[in-house]
Amino acid sequence: MVIKESKMTVQFRHYNYPEDYDRVSRILIEHHQRGNRDGNWLEPVWEYMHFHPSLDRTALSRIGLWEDHGRIVGAVHYESRLGEAFFEFDPEYLHLREEMLLYAEQELFAVSEQDGHRFLSVYVNDFDAEFQDLVRSRRYVRDQNNERPMSRFDIP
Repeated sequence: MVIKESKMTVQFRHYNYPEDYDRVSRILIEHHQRGNRDGNWLEPVWEYMHFHPSLDRTALSRIGLWEDHGRIVGAVHYESRLGEAFFEFDPEYLHLREEMLLYAEQELFAVSEQDGHRFLSVYVNDFDAEFQDLVRSRRYVRDQNNERPMSRFDIP
């Protein structure tokens, strides 16, 4: 008989750079699926984010991490600046989607210079219909002018 861990063991905490950098990298590598079916960033994109000159380093501590017995099972983060949210999951912890979205709404938003309103662009994988339904239920709409597709090029 297999007994799953209780959801109650998952703990939230803030990202601590540089200590957590490699730990998040490992979850991306460990759960990678061909064709980006896992929905997570490719690990080199995570690396690129951290060393890009446009990165707002002052907000790194606003990245959220979810851990189960000390192992990272989820992360929500921006790429270069607040106002965007990307989600990384251990596939066994997809039940954290709503909690992670709520966190992103509270901590990763930006304020428009034009009208002073808060905004957040949420990036959801095309393969995750359940997460798409969740963000739609929170009144997000798809902006086809600002999609971020992943491309695959086979090397013969």
